[in-house]
Amino acid sequence: NNRISAVIIAANYSLILHLGYFLAILLFASAFWAFIGFVVHPWTTTLYIFQTFWYVPLVFQVGWFAYVYIYEDKILSRALKGMPITRQNNHELYEILENLCISRGMQMPKFYIYDSDAVNAWTYGSHEENYSVTITQGMLTNLNADELQAVLAQQLSHIISGDTSFLVLFFVYCNFWQAVISKTKGAAKPAALMPKSASSIHDNKIIDYSSMNTSAQLDRVSREVEQNEKLNEEEKEFVNSIRISNNYSKAEEESGLNNYMERKRSNISWSSKEFGVIILVSLIVSHIMHGMTFYIYALLSKKRDFIADAMAVELVKNPDPLISALKKISPNSKIQGFPPNLARLCIDAPDNHKELGFLSTHPKVEERISALVQYAGGRNN
Repeated sequence: NNRISAVIIAANYSLILHLGYFLAILLFASAFWAFIGFVVHPWTTTLYIFQTFWYVPLVFQVGWFAYVYIYEDKILSRALKGMPITRQNNHELYEILENLCISRGMQMPKFYIYDSDAVNAWTYGSHEENYSVTITQGMLTNLNADELQAVLAQQLSHIISGDTSFLVLFFVYCNFWQAVISKTKGAAKPAALMPKSASSIHDNKIIDYSSMNTSAQLDRVSREVEQNEKLNEEEKEFVNSIRISNNYSKAEEESGLNNYMERKRSNISWSSKEFGVIILVSLIVSHIMHGMTFYIYALLSKKRDFIADAMAVELVKNPDPLISALKKISPNSKIQGFPPNLARLCIDAPDNHKELGFLSTHPKVEERISALVQYAGGRNN
């Protein structure tokens, strides 16, 4: 069921967004804790912000889906550039698709031809104004009219059954996941976010403080003044009092700095260790959820292809042209440079992932032909 599948993917998408949101808050809270010295512990800060603004990931999710829903045609057509097929430039091919649409009482989708010698076709769109069917130049060259009609009927079946809307949702999910993976490759190394050692910071801070401190200058001036033989006893006593006061200030300052750096060392130790564990656990959970989504989709995707094949036979009233077309498509379906996330849109896998078993995006052509022979009375000559 496409609705159940969409709910599962949307739920996983939302959960991963919330995990990323939580990690982002924790990252900034840990950074402030380690380097600026917030009184509130990072966990407390993170939980407070997350509970107060829990809706932020949902707003982002709704906004992102709305954006894709509105601009999906431009996004996908940019990735899958094709030339429009019209009644003027290819009258016969256009009428084949038009007649199929009339027989089902549906609006004619946008029709494109893709410049590739591969034999393949795909469909996308989440609503009527954006439905699109594309065939490759290789399909137009290698298939006869009956086979082309069967393939176009199979692609229209995905629109009729609502598969294309579900595929667009999955395309959004995949694009989001790729962005997450690319961002977390560097962020997954928490040690890189923190200083190498507290002692090095301690040393640097002492140097910085002494360079900004006026106590050394006072000490130098007092010694120069004391060496002046013209000073009387009262003046020398005054200079000595300055030196004693200055030495006390230096000791007090260094003691305070040491306490400050001890606290920083403790904060940094917490930040680097705890934050690293949290990132690791979150990435593991996210990858498991991502894998589950792909597994569920792979199972449903194969069923949809069998259903679309059966609906295509119902449209053209003959299973043999589709069987013949699948035989021609299978060994020649690979499209060089085809976006991997869009492979699921095609009638057959356009890449080298046909032998992945239960994780493959399409059922084996032999299984599809066998089903057409067994249930639709086709002939496998």
